[in-house]
Amino acid sequence: MKSKDCPTKSQMERMNQLTFQTQIDCMSDNLAVTLIVLNQYFGFGEKRIRYFLESTRKEVERFNAYKDDGIARDKAVEALAAFGIDADEIYEKVDFMLYEQYKKVEKRKAVSVKEANDMQEALKLMKSLQFAEK
Repeated sequence: MKSKDCPTKSQMERMNQLTFQTQIDCMSDNLAVTLIVLNQYFGFGEKRIRYFLESTRKEVERFNAYKDDGIARDKAVEALAAFGIDADEIYEKVDFMLYEQYKKVEKRKAVSVKEANDMQEALKLMKSLQFAEK
């Protein structure tokens, strides 16, 4: 008998599809921002951006060949180091469980507008009392 909390095979496949699509969307967003930066800050026009995209596709294909050997990340780290970029600047290491805990703590720290106004009033009162004592 299956547990009610256990997803079915089709539900798991759907969750995997959604996760994959989210990753693809994130990569596409990052590429879009990169293209915007190249245009706005480095003066790349349409031709240079299209050349950049084509060159990027070729490099991705080259690095995909390394994935079978399990050395794609190592090769990328070497290539970055060759022109002075530390891989830690590119590859974020996020502990998902720690990140979720951090978000919960930050949410608990948040104050409402009313609480913020009350705190501001209390500070004003404290300052006025401090100056009254002098």
